[in-house]
Amino acid sequence: MSGRHRRGTGRRGAGRVAVLGTALALLFGGTGAAWAAWSASGGGATQASAVTPVALTVTAVPQGNPVFPRTGTTYANPLTGTIGFTITNANPYPVSLTTLTLGNGVAADQTACPTGNVLPVVTTIDRSGVAAIVVAANSTSTPVVLTGAVYMRAEAPGGCAGATFTVPVTLSGTSL
Repeated sequence: MSGRHRRGTGRRGAGRVAVLGTALALLFGGTGAAWAAWSASGGGATQASAVTPVALTVTAVPQGNPVFPRTGTTYANPLTGTIGFTITNANPYPVSLTTLTLGNGVAADQTACPTGNVLPVVTTIDRSGVAAIVVAANSTSTPVVLTGAVYMRAEAPGGCAGATFTVPVTLSGTSL
């Protein structure tokens, strides 16, 4: 019996080793296949560019309310001294203009009518909030009209009579 037992134990042990070996081969072989895939990662940079802003253009729109020498800054007719202009925005974005600054009127003939005879009633006009002037992208605004914005000094020389004055307008605001 002891001989049989040894033979039987040997065969059973060999079968168990074969089953265990096959199971391990399948287990590690399957795991090896899962790790055979390549992982990927990377990085880099891209670029963006900014628009170069184009200056706004102011174009006069005559209002037909000429000024004349006056003591003080206002006239009996509040339309006297009214100026108008349009604003052209050639940028690809809209702008909101909140501050307008008016300069002294300049006559074409500086000898006959020197600068400083037609003046703004108010130099800086605040248009922030709901009064802001919004000009759409690549467009021209409707006329901006400033009622009673300029006056002529009482001491203006006769050379100012009939002159047309260019009133510088400076605009500031932000893109929308």
